[in-house]
Amino acid sequence: MNHDSDDTRSEEYPSSRTALHEPEHRYEPMTETIIEAIAEAADADATQLEPLYESVDPDALDDLFDRHSSASVPARVTFRHEGFEVVVEHDRRVEVRDLD
Repeated sequence: MNHDSDDTRSEEYPSSRTALHEPEHRYEPMTETIIEAIAEAADADATQLEPLYESVDPDALDDLFDRHSSASVPARVTFRHEGFEVVVEHDRRVEVRDLD
């Protein structure tokens, strides 16, 4: 995929949607839910997306939202990826909003 340095979104798909996802089950890694939500908002296959590690540390996200973690989970984590704002709530809901 070609990317301009000023635009982090792929030109291969439109990004005019918002997606809200909840994990299929409580043991699903947080990053899987995030990738599914971004792919839905982008109307793209998850394999078409830039790797999540380009924007955030996926291992840290999974550790932070792991149900067995003894660490306190923040109220919200927000970051940008593929031209979207990704908001992960403490209850593991993921909202993806188009930045345009």
